[in-house]
Amino acid sequence: MEVKNGTLHIYNENRNRSFSLRNMRNTTQKAYVTVTNLQKIEASGGVDIRFETPLKTGDLEVNLSGGTDLENLILDCNRFNGQFSGGCDAGITFSGAKEVKADISGGSDVKLREISARTTWISASGGCDIELTGKTDSLTLDASGGCDVSASGLEAQDCTAAFSGAADGGLFVTHRLDIRVSGAADVTCKGNPRDISKSVSKSSSLTMR
Repeated sequence: MEVKNGTLHIYNENRNRSFSLRNMRNTTQKAYVTVTNLQKIEASGGVDIRFETPLKTGDLEVNLSGGTDLENLILDCNRFNGQFSGGCDAGITFSGAKEVKADISGGSDVKLREISARTTWISASGGCDIELTGKTDSLTLDASGGCDVSASGLEAQDCTAAFSGAADGGLFVTHRLDIRVSGAADVTCKGNPRDISKSVSKSSSLTMR
């Protein structure tokens, strides 16, 4: 563990040439960190991150990959930018955020709950499972590659969405919906939006409820 240029680095470092992964198979290593100003979290390789208290910060960037898990984060921030790949599991509950952006891929399972933002931008690919709840003025959503996006709990005034490649999803839109559905994708939308622009291929479906 060391600090370089204002960044805390936590990693395994072993200088013993006889080190064997077999001997470490059932070993769990823990690090407890207390911070007053957190701007970025980057983790990979099966790390488990658990927050014990709510976090209030300015802008927060989260970059997780390789089976990393993020648990129990209650977040109050200005802008959130998250990248989740390689089978990550993450659960974030927002107590405040003006902008929410997430790029999710590679079979990751991500839950972003109680969003209350002006803008929300989500990109999903590669068999991800995503749950979104809360409210947003504007939602931009791009889902492909067998993703399942449950956004029927996220009330959006305006929504621009694209579903392709057997992606499934649910939306909640109250004012304007601009949507493209193709490649055997199935989408349902509630909220009775007044202004609808849609393009739906023969192999896909869009159901308004």
